[in-house]
Amino acid sequence: MIFNDAVFLDIQRIKESGLNIDYDFLHEEIRSLLLSDEYQSILDSYKYYDGQHDILKSGNGRKEIGLGGGLQPVTDAIDKRIVDNQYAVAVDKKKNYLFGKAFTFTAEEGSEDYLEKIRDFFDSDLMALVNETATDCILAGECYWYPYYDLNGELHFKKLDRTQCFVFYQDEEKHIPESFIHFYDTTHRTKTQDTVIKHLDYYEKDGVTRWENGKQTQEKMPYNRIAGQPADIWEGKLPLIVWKLNPSGRIPFRDIKGAQDALNELKSQIVNNSLEDERTTLLWIENYSGSATDYENPGQSVRKKLHERGIIFTESIDGVPGGVHTIRIDFEPEKRLLVCDMLKQTIVENMRSFDAKGFREGNPNMLNIRSAYSDMEEDAHEMERQFQSSLDSLLFFIDKEIGVNPDGGQDVDFVFNKTMMMNESEKIQDILASQPILPKKFLIAQHPWVDDPDKMMEDLEADRKAYNDYLRDQQSGGNPYDTFPSRPPGEGIANAE
Repeated sequence: MIFNDAVFLDIQRIKESGLNIDYDFLHEEIRSLLLSDEYQSILDSYKYYDGQHDILKSGNGRKEIGLGGGLQPVTDAIDKRIVDNQYAVAVDKKKNYLFGKAFTFTAEEGSEDYLEKIRDFFDSDLMALVNETATDCILAGECYWYPYYDLNGELHFKKLDRTQCFVFYQDEEKHIPESFIHFYDTTHRTKTQDTVIKHLDYYEKDGVTRWENGKQTQEKMPYNRIAGQPADIWEGKLPLIVWKLNPSGRIPFRDIKGAQDALNELKSQIVNNSLEDERTTLLWIENYSGSATDYENPGQSVRKKLHERGIIFTESIDGVPGGVHTIRIDFEPEKRLLVCDMLKQTIVENMRSFDAKGFREGNPNMLNIRSAYSDMEEDAHEMERQFQSSLDSLLFFIDKEIGVNPDGGQDVDFVFNKTMMMNESEKIQDILASQPILPKKFLIAQHPWVDDPDKMMEDLEADRKAYNDYLRDQQSGGNPYDTFPSRPPGEGIANAE
């Protein structure tokens, strides 16, 4: 984004001059942001995801050629406006592919206690926040988390989307955040009126300064206090975690908006033409049999009788019979449907998503499935790299909360478990063929029916022990008609989900 480069240079110049960043400077940067094409694209991206497409706006529906030769809205014909939201479908597919399953956490030997604490911290609420953040990153390119402590002293993370947050960076590559602005509106309600308050909060490494409607309401205040005194428990680190879709923060919406709008228009045209009948289409009437008053406004009179009775009358004049004909343009909906399919494929390709339409019938092999997923897989690798960096930043604040030194050598890896169509039979055969060369635990983790490899290993060990006990009992003269002991329902690899 152009304005980000300018902000970086201004921040450097101001800091080198020894001046403070004041409200006027911050307000001007926000104004530049709000007027930028990039910001408008982000707003449109959220609107389109929620189904608020341009075709639904007033004046964007069906059109006709006016008296001056230009297009104008149709006011006397069927005007259904169809939204085929393929953009939202592609966004959800991309998000669910990488975040449809929970992370798997791994660590080096000797870090089991630390790993267990991290697992406990990543509860369902935090994982839900990660999923929401992934959606925001696909829609807006970036998303942010602000760590804070509530009144009970518990650590939480507030998600800030890109429409209300502006980050200043130390470097032009935008890897190290220096400070950030959070701007938002609140409504103060009284008995007589509602008053909108415009907030501007400026966060630096050593505290936050706040303004309301242009007036400073809080001098720079430290983020944390212990026994009423300021405490730098975050070691001067800016309380911000930046999540990105890609290094540049580019949003895919700008690549597909035209195709999405064209798809909506084509679908609407097909529906509108299909719904037309003799009461709504153009009519050519020969020798209309009407009263004298009908000829003052024949079109209105004919339409009125057609709506009321469903019929109109004609007569023969000078031997020329009357008649009613419809005027239609050859619409050819089949060709338009082909164009719709082309536009859908354009959206899939530019979103780097996946189209499962070709796999709804038959039994596709894994090679074909991987080929269809290739674009989304490449894009997911980039997003995964960006999120791995953000998760490392997140661990700093979690380590502080659980009492672990962030630089103490403790390390945890986050494994993204991707959600992909698969040919289960083919994958199981691949696992069986790999038994001589790969560890058993690794192969169990790859099995399509296994969700918890550790639990499955425990069940298999219990099976082995029970079978050994059975053999030992038989060798010592046990009942020869005894069978191998069965497990309670729900245990063992045969019943794993």
